[in-house]
Amino acid sequence: MKTVLFALLTSLLLLGCVQQNPTATSAPVIDTQDSDAAINDARETGEELDQTGDIPAAENADPTPKATTSLGGGFYEPFTKIRYEQARTEGKTVFLEFYANWCPICKQQEPHIEAAFQEITDESVIGFRVNYNDDDTDDDERQLARQFGVSYQHTHVILDSQGNVKTKSLELWDKNRVLEEIRKAA
Repeated sequence: MKTVLFALLTSLLLLGCVQQNPTATSAPVIDTQDSDAAINDARETGEELDQTGDIPAAENADPTPKATTSLGGGFYEPFTKIRYEQARTEGKTVFLEFYANWCPICKQQEPHIEAAFQEITDESVIGFRVNYNDDDTDDDERQLARQFGVSYQHTHVILDSQGNVKTKSLELWDKNRVLEEIRKAA
């Protein structure tokens, strides 16, 4: 299974799914062990797998975040500088998902993030889908990516209530991993 996953990820990289920042010098690190664990968990619980058979598919396949809509106690919404600064001022735990509209990994992962936010009951947690390196990206989003050293789409950044980076990852996360990482930072 790891060989198949490695071949798939290598193919995606070669096809240009991951665009590298010209100033970046390192490649993304993808933890295939976590992906295999998610696949095994899905098989054990009978959860549906996605079309590639690799990552469990979330029930809600709509990749568009609900603007300023609570999906539980927390919010997951498109990034705006005003809402982000408000969340930081209020000392919220902030989840940032750097997303490109052309990236199949981003689209595949988005339903898992939304499913996680449907379960969050802590109103001091907020998530933002930040456009990255696509035709929807604005100057505020570019600045945010520079601030956190993001050089690839599908990067997750989690800030604690003091604004410290608690997690920065390129790994493919299922709903449970999103919840686990947010709980560690909250």
